[in-house]
Amino acid sequence: MVIFLDDLQWVDRASLDLIKQLLTETDRRHMLLIGAYRDNEVDPGHPLLLSLDQLRQAHVTISEISLQPLRHNHVQQLVADTLKVEIPVIQALGTLLFEKTLGNAFFTRMLFKSLYSNGQLLFDFQENRWQWDIQQLQTISLTDNVVELMTSRLDDLAPTTQRLLTLGACIGDQFSLSVLSLVSASSYSTVAKQLWDALKAGLILPLGGNYRIPMLLDEGTLTADQIDQIRYRFVHDRVQEAAYGLLSLEERQTTHWQIGQMMLQDSTAAATDDNIFEIVNHLNRGQVPARPAAEQYQLARLNWQAGDKAKTATAYAAARTYFSTGIDVLPADAWAEEYDLTFALYRDVSECEYLCGNFETAELRFSETLAQAQSVIDQAAVNIIRVVLYDNQGKFVENLAVGGDTLRRLGLDWPDSADAVDDILQAELADYRDYLQTHPIPDLIHQPELENPATRACVQLLINMCGPAYFTDPKLATLVALKMANLSMQQGSSQWASQAYAMWGSVMTGAFQEYETADSFGQVALQLKERYNNYNEAKVINAYVGLVLPWRNPFSAGIDLLRHAYQV
Repeated sequence: MVIFLDDLQWVDRASLDLIKQLLTETDRRHMLLIGAYRDNEVDPGHPLLLSLDQLRQAHVTISEISLQPLRHNHVQQLVADTLKVEIPVIQALGTLLFEKTLGNAFFTRMLFKSLYSNGQLLFDFQENRWQWDIQQLQTISLTDNVVELMTSRLDDLAPTTQRLLTLGACIGDQFSLSVLSLVSASSYSTVAKQLWDALKAGLILPLGGNYRIPMLLDEGTLTADQIDQIRYRFVHDRVQEAAYGLLSLEERQTTHWQIGQMMLQDSTAAATDDNIFEIVNHLNRGQVPARPAAEQYQLARLNWQAGDKAKTATAYAAARTYFSTGIDVLPADAWAEEYDLTFALYRDVSECEYLCGNFETAELRFSETLAQAQSVIDQAAVNIIRVVLYDNQGKFVENLAVGGDTLRRLGLDWPDSADAVDDILQAELADYRDYLQTHPIPDLIHQPELENPATRACVQLLINMCGPAYFTDPKLATLVALKMANLSMQQGSSQWASQAYAMWGSVMTGAFQEYETADSFGQVALQLKERYNNYNEAKVINAYVGLVLPWRNPFSAGIDLLRHAYQV
């Protein structure tokens, strides 16, 4: 399999992460990845070059080919081959083209074509050969800038066609007939006919052979499938750049806003979610400070939706940008007028700052959010992210301090000092043993759902305090695991229950030597994870197979589970 990726100078971090994953997986063979980028737009600190260095360190074979501009003799040969003459005949013309384009292949081709389009390169049918006046060409003003050349080519088109190309340039390097028809408020057949001159000029290309259909059939006979399949692309990003440059900054903002609003109004809820990135990107580029508050809140809400989707796809940098933009467009009184939306944006941007490694910025965002949080539950939602951050940074003391304080705020009986741990632990053990007297462990798989939001927050906090407690205070670690298990057994099941039972089982083997009971909890954990779409599956398997199973079974009995966890 061969994959070709163009324009990697614009690659995003999520795509780079996918590339690195594809190229470093040991069992992936028979794949060639070819990438192209402009080295003049990539500096040493560019994410692409940093990722290439990481791949080399991972012993991935990388071959680099630097595509140089055409040399003088190459341009001479290109002109001679095109005009079907010997090189001495076109030597002056080839030299002129080379001096103007400096060997840029795309510029050379487009400038050469423009000489023909402007009547400066003609075919004499009587003489049966091409003719040009080299002295005239040397005296006229030929642009030495490819964007200026493309702009001049656009100027030759009808105003209606120019307008469609500027709209297409705002949509992107590719655009569909359906979207262009929508944003231009024109029929499919009208748009297709007006694009014909741009196709003939070689400024855009059709993606597929069905682009002629709207010019041949009546509007009413066109099917949705036929329309959806008709797409175009600019022949080069310099052409798109030239078309985009025909618009002033104000016109660009207005156009992007109109495109985003039209796409939004024309979409169902499901279609909006499918196209959320495209819609929001247009609206963000069209945003101006003077929008009414209702539009600002709508844009903020759409940015949250886009950020949430990006975060779910682990594109944390993109998600952070969407959440930050959502915050930036909020009116000044947003905390009072739209608390839920504002809290969600601040909470989620805090998490993404952390996930992007911006720990100091994340702390500032945490403080801003906690200062405005209106309930203990909302404070807990922020602090859950904080304890994860501290765990991953190795700040175990801070993790346990924030987690413990939040547990107490949520109403949980939790020690505020090391001296208080033992008393609470003994009370929890008594509750635990009393509960098991009347509730068989296998029946835990049928526990009703944990509904209480405060208890759910407690379990989630405890899950993320396990590691720091283990490395800090063994007795506290026992209490953390036991409390998770007790809450899950007595208050209801949740997506964290399987991990809680697996962790408690691992504690039982080391602290209490109750191997059979520990294995029973481990079996429940394995079954329960399937109820929640295998949430935290790898952690559950690791805890059970690594710390519980070997006490009563050969270690080989868990090999297949560990392999599965590794793949997950």
